Amino acid sequence: MKKTLFVVSLLSICLLASLGVSAFALEDWDYARDFSLTPGGPTSAWSYGAYHPYYQGGTQFIVYDFVGDYGGAYTDIRFRSQTSAPHKDWEGHVNKNTGSTPQEPWGLSYWEPGMAGLVGNSGPNATVIVRWTAPRAMTVDWTATFTAQAPWGAAGEGTDAAVRVMLNDVQKKYGELHGFMGRAINNYTDGWGQRMAYFQGQWTVNAGDKIDFTLLRLDTDNFGGSAGLAAIITEVPEPGSLLALGSAVIGLAGVALRRRR
Repeated sequence: MKKTLFVVSLLSICLLASLGVSAFALEDWDYARDFSLTPGGPTSAWSYGAYHPYYQGGTQFIVYDFVGDYGGAYTDIRFRSQTSAPHKDWEGHVNKNTGSTPQEPWGLSYWEPGMAGLVGNSGPNATVIVRWTAPRAMTVDWTATFTAQAPWGAAGEGTDAAVRVMLNDVQKKYGELHGFMGRAINNYTDGWGQRMAYFQGQWTVNAGDKIDFTLLRLDTDNFGGSAGLAAIITEVPEPGSLLALGSAVIGLAGVALRRRR
């Protein structure tokens, strides 16, 4: 009987620990998974837009509010600004390939199925922004992978862009893309140059704080600023919560050991 009770207690401890870990891995946000054609996205944490020199010297965040699909020929959906016409093409756009096959609009950019990205379009340079706004105070782990998605550019350089991660408009990470990531169907052997920029970190944020993943096209080609973006933000359990969970597990372990004796 005692042995059975001991085993049951240990199983209960394991179950509690499992449930506890699940409970404290509270929420996560994934740019590609959450990509929405509605400003703010399904979690109301994401927004898409641009800073453009034409508007208030580049200090006004222009929210993308217009959906297009490259003339209906592709499943690569783009989301850009409409309210600021006729300058909407100057502000770039965000996009996602919602189809099941790779998309290569006009041979100028390349998108794997499910891939989301940022594109700096023609005209005076605009900083394209994927913005995450903290819904509450918390600590988050985050990762961001930018990939070069232009097979060629104005001078044959592929994607030619500067990418950044900003916290409340302050630059925290910086990198550049000069090349092409390549195609999965070719095992990326057709890729070349500086094709990827990877960043990660852990920040404590307050409600309303902004993490921006940005792209600035460096060349003069329409699609030379095409970059894929895999950005994931994960809420981290607070130390006090983990301490409470640990105390509960230790307490149950003590009860199990006493009953075994």
